Amino acid sequence: MSMDYDFHLVYFPVRGRIEPILLRLTDSGVPFRLEEIPTATWMQWKKLHQITPDNFPFSGVPVLRTKDRSSGDGRKELVLGEVSAILTFLDEVLAGSVRRQFLGCRNVVLICISNRRKPYRSMRESESK
Repeated sequence: MSMDYDFHLVYFPVRGRIEPILLRLTDSGVPFRLEEIPTATWMQWKKLHQITPDNFPFSGVPVLRTKDRSSGDGRKELVLGEVSAILTFLDEVLAGSVRRQFLGCRNVVLICISNRRKPYRSMRESESK
């Protein structure tokens, strides 16, 4: 089932936050494309207001763009941001538990947003009190 999807990752030419996503895709053996955006290009796009939620959810990277090739109904591509949302989606798709339609994918993003933890520094500061 995972071969029915085109996976296109967008990130900077460094590993950073994309590393677990790359490991998951590489380990699964599915083909994917990695588009590396130079930092200078990213900064220029930001100045020109080309970084929009339609292209880059939450105005950041990494971003996973995917489209279900098996659905012949011309669906738009799915654009996911945030590492935890991307990994959750990939785990479900690669395990074969997601239906061919992208039903519920918005919920994945919302769940990941609502379950955010405080930054590490804030947690440490609260422990010392």
